[in-house]
Amino acid sequence: MKNVQELNQVSDFVKREYDSLAQNGASTLCCSPSDTYTPEELAGIPRIVLELSSSCGSPTKGLELYPDQTILDLGCGAGLDVMLLARKLGPESHIIGVDASNNMINVAKSAALEAGIPNAEFRLGDARDIPAQDHSVDVVISNCVVGMFPDKEKVFSEVYRILKPGGYMVAIDTIFSKKNSESFDELTSQDWAACIVMMSEEEYTMKLLSTGFEHVDFRDQLIVPYRDGNEITSAKIFAFKSK
Repeated sequence: MKNVQELNQVSDFVKREYDSLAQNGASTLCCSPSDTYTPEELAGIPRIVLELSSSCGSPTKGLELYPDQTILDLGCGAGLDVMLLARKLGPESHIIGVDASNNMINVAKSAALEAGIPNAEFRLGDARDIPAQDHSVDVVISNCVVGMFPDKEKVFSEVYRILKPGGYMVAIDTIFSKKNSESFDELTSQDWAACIVMMSEEEYTMKLLSTGFEHVDFRDQLIVPYRDGNEITSAKIFAFKSK
């Protein structure tokens, strides 16, 4: 991918792919949430959400999060992580899900109503133009989404913009390993939609630091299975904004 037109073509394809998945009611991409979350955690979540959700890890596991924080899930899909977090933190919490797929947002809104989770809010929007005000969010989470964007700098810049001073992003994302290396220019739009595109830890860190983040930390690197039987390397990536 070498120019703006090609980057936009990839992004448009990814959006159409996820719109189609939501319409069909099942995902064939990435990893099943049953590989990440316990049956107890997934209990009460509408089946359509589980069928449509993809997950290479839990971005919120082990985090100290509080009901008075504003938390935004970037690329929320059918809303699984938003609903799990809203249910965990209680009705006083404010959890926002943002996704570029109108069909996914509609599924998420309906599912939240069905599950009785009124504090889960969903907004239609692009990760490179997040529908949130400057300095309005305490924590941004993302679950295997950033890897689908060829122009990751735009995503990181938007995350930095909406975070409050002292806020942070925690993203589960794919990272480079020899087993799944590809030439950047040989990747297809389907590769991007399947979130198999990855950078090295060093490249990822440099892009985040150049955006303005003060500190970047990689944790919990794992080999995780895809639904199609392939495996990828994922990591939990923290990026902290200065106070």
